[in-house]
Amino acid sequence: LLESEEEHLLLDPGNALKLYCDVNQSGASVVWYKESRPLLPGPRVRLQQSVLEIAEVAYEDSGLYVCRARGTGEVLRNFTISVVGEGPEQRRGEHGPISPSCRQGHPS
Repeated sequence: LLESEEEHLLLDPGNALKLYCDVNQSGASVVWYKESRPLLPGPRVRLQQSVLEIAEVAYEDSGLYVCRARGTGEVLRNFTISVVGEGPEQRRGEHGPISPSCRQGHPS
């Protein structure tokens, strides 16, 4: 039984993620899974042969990513991704309530 490599990565929201899957045979293709479901390319997700890229990670990207050899289904790598910390949307300046502008009273 071959023991697959396991990695745990901590990322801040908005970071880029790039995972490499070591393929034994050159030209062998792989299938990426997240939480046991096949991962599909999308606006932020790029799948290029043995590389998985996520442009801007978000909290929902946290989880277990597995790279399997297409055909045999052999697990090649395991990655546990945890998106923690504050993202750009939480880092906005903390401004208090806007104070009303001073109004000058009209002479009566």
